[in-house]
Amino acid sequence: ESVSDAYLLTVSYTETEYETQKQAVLQKYTFEEKNIINHFGDSFDVRFTVDGFDFGVLSMEKYNSNMPNKFYCIGTSEHEHKIAYLFFQDGSLDSIPSWENLLRGECGWK
Repeated sequence: ESVSDAYLLTVSYTETEYETQKQAVLQKYTFEEKNIINHFGDSFDVRFTVDGFDFGVLSMEKYNSNMPNKFYCIGTSEHEHKIAYLFFQDGSLDSIPSWENLLRGECGWK
């Protein structure tokens, strides 16, 4: 039986605060630049969009992650002036066929 842990925090800002916070996030965190290939040879997109939020996967090496079993993502919504922070962990997960399905099914995404 698979047990997954997901922590999702979405923060709302005014338009001005959002731009400031978005720049701070981009400066503070290191994002993966290229798709990740795991030891099975599966490829994972490191950038994806769900409901107008543009997500990026944080650096596997810097944040001690292992795709698809443990990873961090940050998403920004220009339209809603929101930033979403996601941590996900599931030791038995082999693949992520759909980022949207994972967020909705396992992470409590609206």
